[in-house]
Amino acid sequence: MGSQMEYQILSRIYCDLKRLHSVLQLTFIPAAYNNNTSNNIGIILKIPLLLQTGTKEEKITDTDGDTNKRIFVGNVPFRVGRKRLVKYFSKFGDVENCEIITDHLTKQSRGIAFLSFTSTKATKKCLDATDKELTLFYRKMRVNVAENKKRHQVKHQLTSSSPYPSSCYDNETDETVSVKGIICSSDSDSDKPCPIDTLPTECLTKIFSYLNVKDKITQESVCKHWQAVVKSSWNTVKSLQFADICHSFGSGLTDVTFMSILMRGCHNVTWLDLSVGCNLLTDWAIEMIGHKCLKLERLDASRMRATNSSLKVLGQGCKKLKWICLARCLDVGEKGLWWLFTSCTQLEYVDVHENNRLTGQCFHQLGPSIHTMKLNGCNKLKNIGLQYLSEKCSLLSFLDISDCLLLSDMAFNLVSFWIF
Repeated sequence: MGSQMEYQILSRIYCDLKRLHSVLQLTFIPAAYNNNTSNNIGIILKIPLLLQTGTKEEKITDTDGDTNKRIFVGNVPFRVGRKRLVKYFSKFGDVENCEIITDHLTKQSRGIAFLSFTSTKATKKCLDATDKELTLFYRKMRVNVAENKKRHQVKHQLTSSSPYPSSCYDNETDETVSVKGIICSSDSDSDKPCPIDTLPTECLTKIFSYLNVKDKITQESVCKHWQAVVKSSWNTVKSLQFADICHSFGSGLTDVTFMSILMRGCHNVTWLDLSVGCNLLTDWAIEMIGHKCLKLERLDASRMRATNSSLKVLGQGCKKLKWICLARCLDVGEKGLWWLFTSCTQLEYVDVHENNRLTGQCFHQLGPSIHTMKLNGCNKLKNIGLQYLSEKCSLLSFLDISDCLLLSDMAFNLVSFWIF
């Protein structure tokens, strides 16, 4: 089942990318690959190589042709300070700058540092040093050329006049690169990366639309460009389910987290499932649904702490609601359901089983489109409730009144009348 869903998602991505081939100038080739556990379907994107790897000597000169005299030092002894570290590395040459990275809370050294030499000769000498020359307090330090952050590299590429750096056109042959979620390989080297930011905004929006809620929020923290793209993809969300990802929000999905998700632009959501993993949500979350999800058609709020006032707000906002489940909502009474049934005239499915406060008086406000009612376990349900159902709901085709202890023979006579 999982492989079929993965195939469908990647097939849709493939079709969307294919429509943009004139903009991207890519070569699309369907491909399959095997791993140790299962077979997966992928897409080969043939685009010029953007990032290249090299030796320490090659990395001393950056992409702009300037000499990089800054090195990264790892496994630095925690008791070594800045002055001691500068004195130790002065044997390779004059040190221009030294910075020891510390924890932002404890202010203690994290064991890493950055050094800048005044000459390239000193930098090369430090990089070629032996293990004995890099041992301080019985700890062997690691040195390497300090590179810019990936986000700075991507920003440099995006601000250039061409969508690809000039270096990527120097190769006569195209390289096939890898993007997360799309399987790519190369005839020479399949491990060479390509920034996904080189894709157009329309393509990124489509790709991000397939991510779940947790992954969308995570991608927003990558950079400002991705944050804008992910926010625009929230408008394409049609359904929200939190059953499999509530554990990712620390102690659970709270009202504040849920509100932040709705504020991202979930105006087109038609299906919302809060039945599993949302036990920390209160009636305030129900009210926020009524304010933000105006196109909602299906809501599963089983076991939530909904109240009569929150159902009133929900009904006034979500007037297109057709399917609702309020099973085991112990704080919901006649008044709240009365407001809900009055506002939501298009309701077709209602599930309020195991409600110990429901008597059936609110059924007088039900619309004629109701075809399913689940009332099992409603201990206080009376005959008048079924009488209202028989008068108002002519299209009713399914009724569950099991374990309703206060119903008499009159109720079952009404049921038999509907059947025959």
